Amino acid sequence: MAESTTTQISASWDKIVEKMEASLSRSVDGLVEALRKTPGGGILAGDDHTGTRISVWNTCQVVWTLRYFDRVPKMHPDIRRSVSHVIDQSQKDQEGNPRGDWVRSYVSAFAMLALCADRISMDSPVLERAVMTAMSHQDQSNPERGGWGFAAGDGSRVRPTAYMIYALDEVLRYTDPHYPLREQIGDSVRRGVKWLLHARSPDGMWGRKTVFSSDVYQPGAAFEKGIEATAWALLASLRVANHSDGPYSGLRQDLVEELVPALTWLAGLSADYIATVSEVEEEVIAAPIQYYHRYDSLGLEIAIPAYVEAARNAQLRRRGFVFDAQTLKEWVTRLLANERDGYWYEKCSGDYRQIWAAAHALFALQAVQQYHSEQLSLREATKAYLRQIGGRIKRRFRVRRVLAGIVSLVAGVMILLALPIVESFAAQHASLISSAAFVLSAVGLILALLPVKGTGLPKA
Repeated sequence: MAESTTTQISASWDKIVEKMEASLSRSVDGLVEALRKTPGGGILAGDDHTGTRISVWNTCQVVWTLRYFDRVPKMHPDIRRSVSHVIDQSQKDQEGNPRGDWVRSYVSAFAMLALCADRISMDSPVLERAVMTAMSHQDQSNPERGGWGFAAGDGSRVRPTAYMIYALDEVLRYTDPHYPLREQIGDSVRRGVKWLLHARSPDGMWGRKTVFSSDVYQPGAAFEKGIEATAWALLASLRVANHSDGPYSGLRQDLVEELVPALTWLAGLSADYIATVSEVEEEVIAAPIQYYHRYDSLGLEIAIPAYVEAARNAQLRRRGFVFDAQTLKEWVTRLLANERDGYWYEKCSGDYRQIWAAAHALFALQAVQQYHSEQLSLREATKAYLRQIGGRIKRRFRVRRVLAGIVSLVAGVMILLALPIVESFAAQHASLISSAAFVLSAVGLILALLPVKGTGLPKA
């Protein structure tokens, strides 16, 4: 018989959790230090050796990830400076004000996540402008569904669409329930999820963009299953499914069932296989150039949080999907093995560390850490509940036992008092009746006065 999820997550993870926390500590410190090194805030571009060009993409991912860690204060000055830099890098309107557009949709999505990470910036008009701009860049050719491309006007693609769904859902989670754009965002997310479902292959998979194949399934065209695209599509869709109070009526009911095939396929992949085939697609906007480079952890960094989101969904268990903690453990172990001094590395033009890779790895590990804490809390809550129930049973048992004792005592006394009457018509049994009355009275007295200790019930 398979162990319960709680048992698997809590009992066999002590060593791996210890390694994970050490790795998280090193990486968080490293990313905060990277923010601090730049006078104006932000993260330097990976290919910039002059030390002057800030990457909005890298900066947004770092700020977004660090928000999950209590050791980094919410009003951390380096994070504040970095978010200000992100806002300043937005496209400007005619009056020179930031209009919440960072040209590339994937950058805009992570910029919104960074703004959500900074509580002060959430009240900034830039976030509302960014949301409006993002929704305006969504494909409007079909009223029922529409995705996003890597830039405005591009054809819809899986990963940019998943990024935008995730970011817009995050805005809803961290804004007021009466946020004026709430219904519009809900409709935009709904159309985005429906486009993702439409972009799958007949067996429910998302593809990988290569020179020879597309990440969007098209009948008759070459198609190759993609780990990153599938993981991101699952992560974004499951976030929507798990957002209980989100404005997604008419979407969540059948959404989980639609995701089971892809989730089952992803969960069946080994850690080594995911790391071996993981590839990052780089696109040069406004130029017909596409190239690829190997990165050994990217697939794991997205598969892990997607799987954790799946574990949180009760409907999946009712649909027959079995969460396997051993699979998650293998993935996390492989991801931790790729860490060196708080960074994760890619193999392209040499072996060098990537800030964005560390940010994604932290995102994956904090998801596991949070889920582990949730399971431990659930376990403790269950124990407390059982102790409470045991206490109630014990108290009720004591009350009923005392009542039973009193009834027995009264019955015995009444029999003794009635003994002369009994002797008149059952003299031959008077001795037996007298003994029974004494025994009944004695048992009643003992039950009424016996202390609660020794009942064998849980302590309250």
